[in-house]
Amino acid sequence: LAAPCGEVVGIDPLRAGLRALIKARVVEPSIAEITRRLGMSERTLQRQLEHLGTTFQREVGVVRIKEAQRRMLDYDASLTEIAFDLGFGSLQYFSTLFHRITGEQPSVWRQSRS
Repeated sequence: LAAPCGEVVGIDPLRAGLRALIKARVVEPSIAEITRRLGMSERTLQRQLEHLGTTFQREVGVVRIKEAQRRMLDYDASLTEIAFDLGFGSLQYFSTLFHRITGEQPSVWRQSRS
């Protein structure tokens, strides 16, 4: 859900801003570049994310899986193509992370929404 001012409803501002920056560089997000754009050190970001119960890598994974879901709905590309386009090293890793985040296998998720 998006609020009128463009903020994501139900998510803290740090995580929303971080996810927006990751999405802009979804294939190769750089923690150094992102922390510079957020105006904080890497360690400060790591501490704040730890306080929120997450990590930079987890947030990268969430953004990549959300983008994969969008692509699975909008395009007929294979799961392998989507996985590699989003920077996953293998279809297996993509499938494992997808399942960890969504609770479903990518093929099952896609089929249930088509």
